[in-house]
This record gives sequence, C-alpha cells and structure tokens, in this order.
Amino acid sequence: MLVIKLQREEARIEAGESEGFRKSQLIEWYLEQIVADIETEAELVQRKMICEKIIDKLITIDHILIELKTSESQEEGTEQEKVEPDNILVVHPDYVIDDNF
Repeated sequence: MLVIKLQREEARIEAGESEGFRKSQLIEWYLEQIVADIETEAELVQRKMICEKIIDKLITIDHILIELKTSESQEEGTEQEKVEPDNILVVHPDYVIDDNF
C-alpha cells in the first residue's frame, strides 16, 4: 500500500506536478486511509509507530525505499540533529510490484 502510493506520487513528480513525498506525508496519508478502523487516540499512536517502523524496514533492511536527503536535513549544528529528518522517499528503481497485488 505504501509502496504503491509512492510509485503513483513518482509519476506526478515526473510530470512536474509534485516535488516529492516526505516520510511524514506518507505516514499521514496512511493514517487517513485507516481512520475508520481507529477507535482511540492510543490506537492512532500505536498505528503511527507501526507505520514508521515499517517504513524504516523498507528503507534499511528491504531496500525497497530510498531516502533522498535534502539540504535542510544535512545542516549541522541545528536543532534538526535532535529531530529525525523528514526526507523525501522514493521507490528503488529496480523494485517491481507484483501485478497480483
């Protein structure tokens, strides 16, 4: 679901309609998709944490997603070092989604 959304967003980037999809935007989009299933604020926080972990796994272990570092995330000596950077995410160009999905 997350990878498919990013691939669709990449098509918009190529068409010049978008600058990219940031990690926070992807998480927010996912939570909007499942909002009907969420009953409590605690469940929302839990789903958000799970989504963040899945995205991190897709980046670091599966290598399906690639984080594009922006100049603002590379600044040194700023408060951004304490906060996780909100980098743009793209799907690895060699990754092919199964058509049965």
